[in-house]
Amino acid sequence: MAEEHEAQLIFRGSAERRTAAAYKALSSEAARTIEGTSVSISMRDGALFLSFKADSVPALRALMNSYLRWLVMIERALDVVEGEGL
Repeated sequence: MAEEHEAQLIFRGSAERRTAAAYKALSSEAARTIEGTSVSISMRDGALFLSFKADSVPALRALMNSYLRWLVMIERALDVVEGEGL
């Protein structure tokens, strides 16, 4: 990567089991490599830690938007599965 831009995100689901589900769902995606970007993901103390790196601000924004949308989708899917929403 030429110039590197970074951002971090800490996510706590409404319950630790939801955070664990998000970790499991996103881990395989984080393992994928896209030229000029990288994502690391870990879980500790009931929280999901995501670290994003990209060689441009637009790439960083797009990368973070994808993960934020996936987190929202995971929470909504768990709401439906657990009978809390539709």
